[in-house]
Amino acid sequence: MTPKSFRKMINYESIFYGIKALLYGIPSSIGIMYLIHLSVTNTFDYGFTLPWMSLLYVGLAVFAIVGAAMLYSFSKIKKDNIIEAREHLI
Repeated sequence: MTPKSFRKMINYESIFYGIKALLYGIPSSIGIMYLIHLSVTNTFDYGFTLPWMSLLYVGLAVFAIVGAAMLYSFSKIKKDNIIEAREHLI
């Protein structure tokens, strides 16, 4: 595998991790928000609305964290040769 193709693989892997985290996290958080809404409905009288901007900020934050992890992995890989690093682990 060439260094360019390895970087491409790490990029795609990081993007897929971010998408997968959002696909699991956002629906479950919406469900939890709705359950909290149902639990306080007896005390307060207001409609259920989704905080779209907060969900957008969370999505951006997830990709910022994934991007930072990707850059960190690139910096670690740049210092070591992949084959030599694997031989040290064995």
